[in-house]
Amino acid sequence: MAKVPKSRLVTGAANIDLALSMLPVAVANRIAKPALKTFASVLAQGMRKALPAATTPGHTNQNIKKVIGSAGVKKYAGRTLAAKAGVNVGKASRSVVRAFAPHAHLYAMGTLARVQNKTGRSTGTMPANPFVRVGARAVEARARNRMFETFRKRWAKEVPKLMQKAGVKKLKSAIGGIL
Repeated sequence: MAKVPKSRLVTGAANIDLALSMLPVAVANRIAKPALKTFASVLAQGMRKALPAATTPGHTNQNIKKVIGSAGVKKYAGRTLAAKAGVNVGKASRSVVRAFAPHAHLYAMGTLARVQNKTGRSTGTMPANPFVRVGARAVEARARNRMFETFRKRWAKEVPKLMQKAGVKKLKSAIGGIL
């Protein structure tokens, strides 16, 4: 069984959890996946905006911006879904990384003192650049709002279909009061 990765958690979404728990798993996933993808993509946009300008003459930060992305939703044990955003994340960045910014993760996380094996010469250290955390925090509220908005739209689309299939005319007040 796969472990759920430890990363930024979406908190304050107990009402979404409660609402989804009342639905069949397939319907709940069709509602939750787009909402989580929206959340991750807004976080990635914030990270790109927080990336500082290059200070070395003749260099830009465009290559690193290309490899900041978001990945789709992955299913873990049971009903746990997760989406992620960051450096070297997502399908497009896998091919782009090799060509444009294979060093992007070093720029974001920094390095310890490094020494060349053959010569023993020090190649120095690279301090961590906190643009990933700074960008994510800057847009977290907007990302959460967009996630809830997407959730409500998907809920409005999926639940009536489920009710029609089940022959139910009205939502139970418990479900209707959640959102």
